[in-house]
Amino acid sequence: MNLSNHPCFNDRMKGIYGRVHLPVAPRCNIQCKYCDRKYDCVNESRPGVTSAVLTPRQTMSYLDFIFEKTKNISVAGIAGHGDPFANPEETMETLRLVRKKYPEIILCLATNGLGLAPYIEELAKINVSHVTVTLNAVDSEIGARIYSFIRYGKIAIKLEPYLKSARKRLIMHPKYYLFDIGVVNAILEEPLVSSVRGTTIYGMIFEHFVILETYRLIHYAEKLFRVFHWRSSHGAEVDMVVEASDCLWAIEIKSSPIVKSGVLKGLKSFMEDHPNAKPLCVSTCDKPYLAGEIPIIPWRALFRKNYLNLVQKSGRNNFPN
Repeated sequence: MNLSNHPCFNDRMKGIYGRVHLPVAPRCNIQCKYCDRKYDCVNESRPGVTSAVLTPRQTMSYLDFIFEKTKNISVAGIAGHGDPFANPEETMETLRLVRKKYPEIILCLATNGLGLAPYIEELAKINVSHVTVTLNAVDSEIGARIYSFIRYGKIAIKLEPYLKSARKRLIMHPKYYLFDIGVVNAILEEPLVSSVRGTTIYGMIFEHFVILETYRLIHYAEKLFRVFHWRSSHGAEVDMVVEASDCLWAIEIKSSPIVKSGVLKGLKSFMEDHPNAKPLCVSTCDKPYLAGEIPIIPWRALFRKNYLNLVQKSGRNNFPN
């Protein structure tokens, strides 16, 4: 292995040797506001762009094909299109397989560093010679303007406000949802708060649950959805706005099984500005029904076909009761 043949770190090797990026890491633990991982174009060759995601085993077939057709590849790297250590099993398995079959290839990766520490020793053992740790800011105020969220230790998610409105003044502050609702109770110094159905705390827990479950399933399904909240300066509010490429969902979350039209004023206000959006209320009801013209559905149905379509219905129950 000749480390001087890495074209990214040796100007003299540019145009002589090439590199191949292995798209095994779709998930990311940071959402940078400038990053758009859905972009795919034949004229784009940067590491974060890919037409498909491969498994580690598929990557080996891909490499075999590349090395058969191209003889000057000196580097195999993992640089996305998410972060390698938001996908640690896929990343490490790929590196092991490549090193075993191609012992002379230079291995490299680029990461934001959040999940790097537990794997440093094995990376050295596999002889991954080039590890780039990216850094966007050293000032927390600048970082807050760059990042939409950081998922580190599963502490919280951040919902940005949905600001596309032609007529209404909107609240521009984000909302945060902690991954562990017990942390909220601890902050409030009420760690043993009862979650009896019908109480305020039960409603808060249910809202947290639905939003976190939506976020989790979007992440696992690798859907290109964006999740927001919406609130006007007059107090009209929608708990969750989910934006897909071909659809906009406005979703209110109610912990009561019986939801009347009068408590859905936020959805109605949102629809005045966004008449093509699909309004929906998620509830603890057993069967779907209408409150005026707004569908009220059981929370499990939100993730199935006809709605967000994040899970496939099977004979098993995919969700807890």
